[in-house]
Amino acid sequence: MSAVSRPARVTRLIALCTAFLLAVACAVSIAALSTSSAPVMPGERIEIEGRHVHVVESGKQRPGPLVVLESGLGGGAFAWGWIQPEVARFAHVISYDRAGLAWSDASDAPRDADGVAIRLHVLLERVHAHGPYILVGHSLGGLF
Repeated sequence: MSAVSRPARVTRLIALCTAFLLAVACAVSIAALSTSSAPVMPGERIEIEGRHVHVVESGKQRPGPLVVLESGLGGGAFAWGWIQPEVARFAHVISYDRAGLAWSDASDAPRDADGVAIRLHVLLERVHAHGPYILVGHSLGGLF
């Protein structure tokens, strides 16, 4: 009779199979990461006061007010990825990344509502966007 009991052998076999599956999963993940490319940035980065702000503009040829999409806390233009194209079917629409989010550079400027509004105003001037505006905010963006 073997010195190792049957339950111990089963436990070892399960541990070995689990380790093997984890190793395969890690290898597949590493291979996928090494072959995938970085996400493509939609829109453009515009320099404002020495830093770059990422903005996505759609439906520029549409008449009427400009729809400005303001994301919530920690969100950016990507948060409007499925909404912006639909709005652009009937309106000129802009979304952007606030300072330090996604593809926009960080800033030491205040992140309060006044600071966000001032920087948005400068951004709209820089992209030659004229009012009237319809401001659409999600979560914290609604407070701004």
